[in-house]
Amino acid sequence: MMKTKNIMKLIALILIVLSALGSTACSGSRESRAEVTAPPEDAAKHSKSDTGEKAAPGSQQNTANVQIQELQAGNLTQSALAHGETMADHHVVYSAEIQGKIEYLGFDLGDEVRKGRTLARIDFQTLKAQSDQAKSTADLAEATYRRLAKLKQDGLISQQQYDEAYSASINTKAQLAIAEANLSKAVIKANHFGIVSKKFVEKSEFVGPGTQLYEVIDYRTIIVEAQLAESQVASVSPGSAVMVQIDALGESFEGTVDKILPTADAMSKTFTARVKIPNPDLRILVGMSARLKIDTENFENVVIAPQNAIIEEQSGARSAFVVNDLKAERREVLLGAHQGGNVIVTSGLKPGDQLIVMGHRDLVDGQPVHVIR
Repeated sequence: MMKTKNIMKLIALILIVLSALGSTACSGSRESRAEVTAPPEDAAKHSKSDTGEKAAPGSQQNTANVQIQELQAGNLTQSALAHGETMADHHVVYSAEIQGKIEYLGFDLGDEVRKGRTLARIDFQTLKAQSDQAKSTADLAEATYRRLAKLKQDGLISQQQYDEAYSASINTKAQLAIAEANLSKAVIKANHFGIVSKKFVEKSEFVGPGTQLYEVIDYRTIIVEAQLAESQVASVSPGSAVMVQIDALGESFEGTVDKILPTADAMSKTFTARVKIPNPDLRILVGMSARLKIDTENFENVVIAPQNAIIEEQSGARSAFVVNDLKAERREVLLGAHQGGNVIVTSGLKPGDQLIVMGHRDLVDGQPVHVIR
């Protein structure tokens, strides 16, 4: 009986403990649900912000500082650029035609030579004596022939005597011609005005045929040969204006295209344009480096813009920004010829547009701008 009561008390105690535990679990569950459903104050504010209206485009953009250039219609001349070296317009190397001793040299380095002046004489005295001898013999043979010809008409000499006289006259004339030709080769004369730029021999030297004696140049007109690409040569013609920069003198000179050689270089596939530059005061020397700008085409009354104001986009399109109502306005543009940092805009811009030339790289369409003067 006693054992049964103890068992009953134990069961009652267990039920009390279980009841208490269940109440605590229910209370914890309600608090947990309350924490889940009640958003924190910051979260509520964030949620409200997310569900609000977005700001209008551009209202948050910063005002950009820019510089502008008002576009105007103008002219643009397209040019081909080339490099070359100055040369003399007339350049002659005088050489000996016969062998012999140099008896006379008339000029030294740097001397001015007029046309027709004697530059040198080679073995002249000997050849002059031979020429005089040949002339005397020829004169005698001619006189003898004429005298015998009259006698032949009178029948006083035989035909053989007449023929021999005629043959002697012909032979001596031929010998005279040879002697005079050799004498003329002994005297070297200038066939053009020039300056002695090289002297290869000295007086009393023995020379042979082909030995160089003098180099004489006339550089009152300078020649520069420029190489032009196949795409450029069609736009260049004789008479085209050329600006020649001689860096050694720090000056530019005006010239013209004289000739365009018709055959392309086998290796470079370029064509040679010969440019003439007047050099009356002889300031341009032979062998100086020259930079040439040859006018190829002239465009009149076109819209010209600085090339660095044009934006090359990844898509391949080109654009520019203009100022419109204190905002940047993007324009797609089409370009034409360019020269010296400028480019022709064939579409997208017009005279009077306020083109943004500085500060345009990071602009977006519609962004407020402040023009810096």
